[in-house]
Amino acid sequence: MAEELVFPHKLTLHERKNLSLSGVKELVHLDENQVVLHTQLGLLQVYGQDLKLKNLSPDGGQVQLTGQVDALIYEEPGHLRSKRHRK
Repeated sequence: MAEELVFPHKLTLHERKNLSLSGVKELVHLDENQVVLHTQLGLLQVYGQDLKLKNLSPDGGQVQLTGQVDALIYEEPGHLRSKRHRK
């Protein structure tokens, strides 16, 4: 049985325009106003404007986003707001 590699979760936001994350398990949702990521510490919702995926590296759980970041919200599994499903 293969063990799941665990990468530490780290978040770096520069000038509210460049967001780098590690410890990402899965990209759940992506559009220009919202990104939802499953991280080592739970679900993370990123709200903003003109959000774009710059880099996704599944090997290290690395994600880089660009755009205007307005809010970062962590939620426990099973408590994700239904807003995520609206387009």
